[in-house]
Amino acid sequence: MILKCDDHVSDYNVKFVKRNADQIGNVKEFEIFRHSEDSPYENEGNSHFNYTFILKDDKENQIWFQTNCGYGGSGPLATQEILQILGLKSDYQVDKKEYIKETNLTPEHKLNFIVGTYRKGRTPIDTHSWSDMNERFWVMTDFKYAYQLFDFKKILKSIGYLDNFFIETEIELPEEIAKPNPTKDGGPRDLYRNEWRGYATNNEFRLNHQFPEVEDNFLKIFFKNLVEKHGGTIQFKEV
Repeated sequence: MILKCDDHVSDYNVKFVKRNADQIGNVKEFEIFRHSEDSPYENEGNSHFNYTFILKDDKENQIWFQTNCGYGGSGPLATQEILQILGLKSDYQVDKKEYIKETNLTPEHKLNFIVGTYRKGRTPIDTHSWSDMNERFWVMTDFKYAYQLFDFKKILKSIGYLDNFFIETEIELPEEIAKPNPTKDGGPRDLYRNEWRGYATNNEFRLNHQFPEVEDNFLKIFFKNLVEKHGGTIQFKEV
């Protein structure tokens, strides 16, 4: 199957991959061109906008986009975000190279987060500091496909606030999780192998303030059922 995004607006290409994530397997190779005229992947509807970003997955699918590489602009940024969504977070120098081809890829779809609940009498309006949270336990998850993680995160965000660690985190990370190595350039935060904010592996998760009295065992059963329902595996670690 070939999926084609027939819009050359960069943001629409990102929305396209999110909307069709459940049809995309694990990406095994990709090819990116800076210039439309250099691409052999023709756009029959508009020859001025050939497809310049081609993904091939482990289900024999191809996904054709109109984002590109080779400069610091919206096209390469969208290309990088699509790669982040699909679990490819290495530095492929998308903003520097005018042609890129990568093969034998192994995407990762992991999400680790420390669960926190607001201390009694505190609400999101009162505090933005992790020191006002009760640290409950760590959750470490792993999924086979990007769409499974994507759907799981959507549910998490409906019951709490999920965000990657800030530069000066107050949270002590367990040994099983790599220490973050953030940049301070104001751009997408490199917390773990060039990950962008919003797609980071290691996160804090603040449950909505209605949850402070819920017992750990109940929460663990809830997370376990939710992860397994979405095809993932889960481990817990005490704080």
